[in-house]
Amino acid sequence: MAFLNDTREYDMANLHLLFWLSLIPFVTGWMGESHFGTWPVVAYGVVLLMASVACVCIWHQVDKFASRRNVVGAVPGDCTDLECVVVG
Repeated sequence: MAFLNDTREYDMANLHLLFWLSLIPFVTGWMGESHFGTWPVVAYGVVLLMASVACVCIWHQVDKFASRRNVVGAVPGDCTDLECVVVG
């Protein structure tokens, strides 16, 4: 049953990422229609920031799953959060 809990947490993190990625076309269109007004650009930045946070959440879920299964070298989880955000 621990496997099911792991996949549920991963699925929720994946849905979190997919939600923020699905908003990118809408805010991009809004920016284009408003000729890069202040609020559409702010909304675009927030959507990109939240998508990157969701990506970090997925990396943590994969790293946690791999560490529970004693998988060595299967996941690129050897970097700190800041390094993963800057490099990734």
